[in-house]
Amino acid sequence: RSGEGHAVAQCPPPPAALLDLVANELLREEDHVRKTAPAPFSTQMCLYLHALAVLVPFHAKHSAQSPTVRACALAQLLKAQRLLLDETPPRKLHDTSDGQDRNLWLFVRVTSAIRSALQVVLASWLSAGYTSKFALEEQGGVELLQFCIRHIVSAYNQNTALNKMGGSSWERLLLTVGPTAQITSLFLKVCSNDNALPKLAKLGADKSLHALSRYGDNKESRQHATVLLSKLAVLSLNRPGHQIKRDDS
Repeated sequence: RSGEGHAVAQCPPPPAALLDLVANELLREEDHVRKTAPAPFSTQMCLYLHALAVLVPFHAKHSAQSPTVRACALAQLLKAQRLLLDETPPRKLHDTSDGQDRNLWLFVRVTSAIRSALQVVLASWLSAGYTSKFALEEQGGVELLQFCIRHIVSAYNQNTALNKMGGSSWERLLLTVGPTAQITSLFLKVCSNDNALPKLAKLGADKSLHALSRYGDNKESRQHATVLLSKLAVLSLNRPGHQIKRDDS
């Protein structure tokens, strides 16, 4: 376009081999951080994850079928899930070399890692011509959706509006620029598959759908969650002895 500089070079799409190379380097960095670093996320790891998220759309089907790429994405999400389940305080996740900005850098690295990992999933599992049921049946899919369910229940509750207005700076950042929107989008896409919905009910999907239907960020997501919750209730009527537990608090 006029007024813009000319491209230095015209590059072809990146080869699939580059995707595997970055994924293998990321796994090596993951192993190195686990053995030597006090913090679970490193800057180098975030750079590799970002590069992987950029490369995956060029080879979505290859990425969806690659155990290495899958392991890279799920490792970050399962790591975050373990930290949440263990209620690990932020001070135990700091990198001492960050000095006074350690809280800021912790947030940047954690958010960057989770968002990039989710982008890898969105660009491969759900954009490679597969149905949303694929994400549930694929290796690691159950753990991924358990992470989504726990995150949504934690992010959307009766305190959500209060936290956005008067919560701590950490809570406001997580709710506004954190990975919650991507997690919600992924979860609703998978729930939209009627065959997957009963399986998701066993994981507690009704709790997250109920939370979204009441406290979702926008009218569209609230309506979508309400429709899915109604479908789940209808499906449960055809299963004797099965009842959906709803949290009306």
